[in-house]
Amino acid sequence: MKRVLVCVAFAAATSGAALGQCNIDQNQPNAFVYMAAFSQTDLAQSFQHQTGDNICGAGIFLQPGIGGTDNVRISLWDALPNQGGNMLAEASAQGTQGQWVDVFWSAVNISLNTTYYLVFDGNTTLGISGDVNNPYPHGQVYANPGFGSFPSFDYTFRTYSSQQSNPTIRLVGDCPGVVGVFWADCPPNQQMAIAFAYSTGSFVIPGGPCAGTELGLGSGGLRVVYTGTTGPDGSGETRGEVPACACGGFVQMIIADGNPCSTTNVGQLP
Repeated sequence: MKRVLVCVAFAAATSGAALGQCNIDQNQPNAFVYMAAFSQTDLAQSFQHQTGDNICGAGIFLQPGIGGTDNVRISLWDALPNQGGNMLAEASAQGTQGQWVDVFWSAVNISLNTTYYLVFDGNTTLGISGDVNNPYPHGQVYANPGFGSFPSFDYTFRTYSSQQSNPTIRLVGDCPGVVGVFWADCPPNQQMAIAFAYSTGSFVIPGGPCAGTELGLGSGGLRVVYTGTTGPDGSGETRGEVPACACGGFVQMIIADGNPCSTTNVGQLP
């Protein structure tokens, strides 16, 4: 496990976090093709929430090399606009080609396993990535005037819900020696950090996007020992050599999914 200064590591681990308590719900991360240009107009993606009964934001991945930075507006509809749909929410943000752009709004209650639509507009210079092999089973692409239907295509998109996850970590190995940290039930594809301290406690992160988040760790020897992402399904692992001086210490994961940020249980090194 790499040891770095705590102030630097927390700043790195919290970049790009969602606002409020919004966590990723639906997620289609494949960005294999240039799916559509904003200039084509009438761009939409249908989706269904399987767990979160509200939606507080959404995002898309902007096609690399198309345009530069421009306004992106994403709106939520209960049916397509040309089929009598009602707009339930909307928000805008500046998006840059080759990057995710997310927008957030006050949580809107929606029904589970029910089709809703994200409509993308606000500029004519950018494009949206996607996949033509039907990677997302609960929706599809719409594009071109009249919202033309493409049943096996999906944009690279994600939605956010304020439903709270219950992330956990588990430690396996010998100390001193190689110890593995396994995490599960985390919001997917979020920046995270694993922190170490000599004792448990109630340290509060003093600054940055995770400012005010209370940890289950004390301040003695507190440092970040690993940074990364939670993975596409919210689970993963990392392994590292732990010296004798750290044996019996404690670790906890901080997930940059809001403010305050989510945290896991505290695990103790063998």
